Amino acid sequence: MDDDQIEFEDIRPLYDNEVKDGISRLLNVNEFRGMVEYAFQGKVSFEQIEQQLKQIETVKQFQSGLITKMLGFVITKTSESFTFSGLENIQKGKANLFLSTHRDIVLDSALMNLVLNDNDYETARIAIGDNLVKESWINDLVRLNKSFIVKRGKQGKDKVMASLQLSKYIAHSIVIDNESVWIAQREGRTKDGIDKTQPGLIKMLSIAGRKDPVEHLRKLNIVPVTISYEYNPCDAMLLPELLAKSEEREYVKGPMEDLLSMMKGIEGKKGKIHLHFGKPLNEISNNLEEVTEEKFVSQVVDIVDSEIYHTFKLFPTNFIACDLLNNDQKWIDKYTLEEKSTFEKVMSSRLDKVEGDPEKLKHIYLKMYANPVIKRMEDK
Repeated sequence: MDDDQIEFEDIRPLYDNEVKDGISRLLNVNEFRGMVEYAFQGKVSFEQIEQQLKQIETVKQFQSGLITKMLGFVITKTSESFTFSGLENIQKGKANLFLSTHRDIVLDSALMNLVLNDNDYETARIAIGDNLVKESWINDLVRLNKSFIVKRGKQGKDKVMASLQLSKYIAHSIVIDNESVWIAQREGRTKDGIDKTQPGLIKMLSIAGRKDPVEHLRKLNIVPVTISYEYNPCDAMLLPELLAKSEEREYVKGPMEDLLSMMKGIEGKKGKIHLHFGKPLNEISNNLEEVTEEKFVSQVVDIVDSEIYHTFKLFPTNFIACDLLNNDQKWIDKYTLEEKSTFEKVMSSRLDKVEGDPEKLKHIYLKMYANPVIKRMEDK
């Protein structure tokens, strides 16, 4: 085992020679069986899936087989359509750092990899927080699916070391292994509809290239990615946290909250879904100045965010929420009265399940859907 393997041993995905053992462990877990049976809805028996899995020897086979088939069933069951655009912006055979909006814990990266796989591009390694892989079988599942672990909740020196390891691993994946990487533009999902890149993320990416952070980021071939859902299945689940924030109260996440959000995101109705690959940062950031690190980071954040605000697919729900929020009809040409009626019914049914001031909750809910429109208009 070389030095790089040792350095990344505790966070890396599984290698091809570990796939059979990983699958064998999964097949002995009841929760894995339940997940597979739910995904295929009885149309394919678990015994059939089990036989297919036993024949798999590589990560690529695992992704092209089980994962893409499961996603196909999920998309059919929970969405009206799944479309994508911007594939011409990325080059086959060239590794990229896909810097993505983050609305769903599992599906954002999974759907992007589905598009790549179905169009004969190599799939990306996926950054996933260690808070989501506390169960050993989930750890096996995600690492079989090219996920690597992001260590969260570290403090002091441990946090610095974890950031350095992560920064080096991402750079090693792209520059040495020629393997693309997917990472969310922020820690945790966007809950208020404002897809803002965290400066700390750009700083982390830069650590491995301290001597020349501009050139280092260029080597990572950053490509902004947006994924938008007409309806967020978890929207009502996000309201208590957003309400607490608006009232300057502390919000304490429940012990099963992440897992419940993960399942709701997969199972819930989403309407239409659209994914877009933006222009590579190297093509739109030639005006980056090599100034102080703080200024440099803010410039990168602004360029990425602007690309995201202008390529994020806006659905009728976004425009309806904007008009309801402002009590006007500025965007009336962007939706039908039937779409507006449907949105109001969905909103009403979801707000009824949440405790708190009804008017405050309605305002927060509308802002959640309206903010992508507002940010695009502000960034003109």
